[in-house]
Amino acid sequence: MAILSAALAPGLIFQALALTGVNNVILVGRLEPPLTLALSVWLLKERVNIWEFLGASAAFVGGSLILVGIFLSQVGSRRQSSSIASGKVNFTPAQQQIETGMGFKGM
Repeated sequence: MAILSAALAPGLIFQALALTGVNNVILVGRLEPPLTLALSVWLLKERVNIWEFLGASAAFVGGSLILVGIFLSQVGSRRQSSSIASGKVNFTPAQQQIETGMGFKGM
């Protein structure tokens, strides 16, 4: 058991970091407590008190919020890059004033 917890887990974390981004590795780490709790109840028939359930729920909600934030930032960056490529960029009045004042209009 000591070999699994001392050598295998860190090795798998470093392998995951080599294959994917740090955001995904952190997300999986945040989802570990609720998944461990659910598997212990299901497979080992463990009894869970309210504090353990609330802690696992908070970890799951936090991981879900991270996932939603990553998804929304990717959707926003895709929309922005497609609008820039199509030439349909909506500038704010302050950005338009800076652009015209510096002589970059029409470039």
